[in-house]
Amino acid sequence: MGKRRNRRRRWTWLFLLLPGAYLAYPYLTLLAFQQALEKKDSAALERMVDFPAVRASLRSQLVSEEALPPPSEEESLLGRFGRALEGLANRTKDHFITTLITPEGFPKLYRISQKGVLQPQVEKAFFVSPTRFQVIVDGTTTWMTWERGRWRITDMKVPERYR
Repeated sequence: MGKRRNRRRRWTWLFLLLPGAYLAYPYLTLLAFQQALEKKDSAALERMVDFPAVRASLRSQLVSEEALPPPSEEESLLGRFGRALEGLANRTKDHFITTLITPEGFPKLYRISQKGVLQPQVEKAFFVSPTRFQVIVDGTTTWMTWERGRWRITDMKVPERYR
């Protein structure tokens, strides 16, 4: 009888601890992410961020891939210059994404104090679904996805003011 009670007690604790651990895990991942940024730990960032997915997401938001119509005969020199500037802006944004959305470049995107401490302004952090977690930091929305037994940053949306 004592063994049965102990077994039931263990299952009760397990039943209570597993959901608690699951709910705490994305917050612990955010803490580990913050520490990796502060230490500029590229290997840890590589594990926590799906960089190809984040680059693709940012590229779709920031780089206009619409083909511009060919200039017309009546288009002014100023209009042609504007087209050239738009193309240059797209190439610059693409270079920015390719250069900074890497394990080595990611820490440069976050404000770090003189003491080496990350100073994020987390506005919200919550579950969107059982396998998706949303964090809003300084107006930038970041999504983490449950992949192969861990939470990873898979998507980012920059505020309209940065586009």
